[in-house]
Amino acid sequence: MVSDADSYYPGPGAGAHPGPASTSLPASIRDAILEHARREVPNEACGLIVGDRAAADGGRALRWEPLRNPLASPYRYAIDPDDLLRLTVETDDADEVFWAIVHSHITSPSRIRQARTLGSPVLASVSSALSETRTYSASG
Repeated sequence: MVSDADSYYPGPGAGAHPGPASTSLPASIRDAILEHARREVPNEACGLIVGDRAAADGGRALRWEPLRNPLASPYRYAIDPDDLLRLTVETDDADEVFWAIVHSHITSPSRIRQARTLGSPVLASVSSALSETRTYSASG
């Protein structure tokens, strides 16, 4: 949880946290994320949580969609473009949204700016211990 919402996203493009400052995931989604991250060790795992509407608008997380990391790296992640296109079409057709971008941190720090390119309002990261999840705003 962020204590100073007005300086949530530091640096160029700084802005207040778009909210919510915290959210919760159903245990089934959290467990699936952790399982996927463990399977991908030593590389960063990535995927998307699909929701009924944006988290900032009070939306709920509906499901976890594990995606391929074509970089196959413990230091960086990217979402496979074919996976992203498929999921974008499926999500749009179901009148759902990308609720959160998720990636693990095996040996690297969080890259909130990288997640901004997908336009998702929340970035959830899985710690290197693969037992804790945290969320961060990805918009500013």
